[in-house]
Amino acid sequence: MADLHAETPFATLKPVQIGPWVLTEPAPEPVHAILPLPGAHEAASDALCAVTGLGLPGPGQSVESPHLRCLWAGRDQILAVGALPPGAIPPDCAMVTELSDGWARLRLAGPGWEDVLARGTPLDLRPSAFAVHATARTEWHHMAVLLVRLSSAVELWVMRSYAETALAHLRRDMTQRAARHRVSPPQGR
Repeated sequence: MADLHAETPFATLKPVQIGPWVLTEPAPEPVHAILPLPGAHEAASDALCAVTGLGLPGPGQSVESPHLRCLWAGRDQILAVGALPPGAIPPDCAMVTELSDGWARLRLAGPGWEDVLARGTPLDLRPSAFAVHATARTEWHHMAVLLVRLSSAVELWVMRSYAETALAHLRRDMTQRAARHRVSPPQGR
């Protein structure tokens, strides 16, 4: 098991506020990949539900309880975030691998955060297309990311090796978008 008290990629990051947006690092939590075996997705979901009350989410979705979130992260890939009880999913249903140190997470909150991210991804982030509890594996500034829409924010998941690059892009995009908000529209002649 990873030492969750070890430094995260953003251990020294204080909340960054630029314009109406605030960028933070969520508290470190255990992260496990759940990879259902061929034909065993339903059995893995049932096993997890029997122990935690949560089944595996469908494509592009997430589910949560007070102690565990399960995020769809790609075809036959689920990320369990939080307290996943040992043996919650039998090995004949899925492979479960601890990945806590492999991911870096940032949370962007504030009205119109979709506009901040829109410059870097082809994904339609409007609430009508990317609703609360939606997840998406996509490209953002030429990096593979997992986006998770929360009720009033978004989490960006990147591989740990991209952490500093993702932070630099977010700061730049927040600054540029804030500058656009401050510019007055041209007055008529």
